[in-house]
Amino acid sequence: MGMSILPAMPGLGGWSQSPALARALHAAGRVPEGPDGSVGLDDRLLTAEVRFDGSAIEQPSCRWWQYTGVDPASGHRIEHPTSRKREGRTEDLYERLCGTRMTHHWIPRRAPERIVEKAGDRASDLIPQLVFRTAPPLERQVVRVGTWFWVPPTLWRPVSVTASIATSAGPLVVTVTATPTHLIWSPGDGRDPVVCEGPGRAWRAGLGDTSTSECMHTYLRPSHEERDGFFDARFSVQWRLTYTSNFGLKGTLPSVRFGLPRRVRVLELQALSR
Repeated sequence: MGMSILPAMPGLGGWSQSPALARALHAAGRVPEGPDGSVGLDDRLLTAEVRFDGSAIEQPSCRWWQYTGVDPASGHRIEHPTSRKREGRTEDLYERLCGTRMTHHWIPRRAPERIVEKAGDRASDLIPQLVFRTAPPLERQVVRVGTWFWVPPTLWRPVSVTASIATSAGPLVVTVTATPTHLIWSPGDGRDPVVCEGPGRAWRAGLGDTSTSECMHTYLRPSHEERDGFFDARFSVQWRLTYTSNFGLKGTLPSVRFGLPRRVRVLELQALSR
């Protein structure tokens, strides 16, 4: 299910911005006149839409891309961007296609990248802390009995954030999608973390104690040897961030990892049966 964040911004059709989104997404200042007029980046978020089911978010009909120019002698396109210096900053020329109408506009060089960065930050802020399960329960782990861990499959899904920055020629739009890729269990007993792809396999009673899973760790000693009688473990999920835009940029951002500390009590079998 999607959630639109569209509070109203004075002076822009009656919309206003949420403070959290305003901090997360802002672009460069005003762009001077281009061949078809100025493109004003108003330094404020216009819209943001968040989806937690991985479904596609509708993109605007107009497309932007960086203009590379044409060599007047050969008629071939020039491979480097057409740019200019204006008021102490570098601007690149962009083409904007709406239907069959093409216009050209100057955009500050770092503005598109900054929009991507800020949208990525916003996506990271919205990544949910996924619920996980273990078998046996964390407070009743048993020495030499494998511990399964997993995330319910219904929670293992992408989060998409679409952000728009207002310009006088139409919005610049970025969609960042965060996709969960790996589970990581740091057991706290001095051994290496267990890393597995996907949400893991859910344990059920019919599997018994001898079945195995890729998302599994076996404690070899009891936790009563620790100072407070527990192992300090940690459960984490790694997310891959990708982005697309309506101004020609697409790619990947650095992956992020979010986790929760957990205290694990591991008993010897004879202690468990008392």
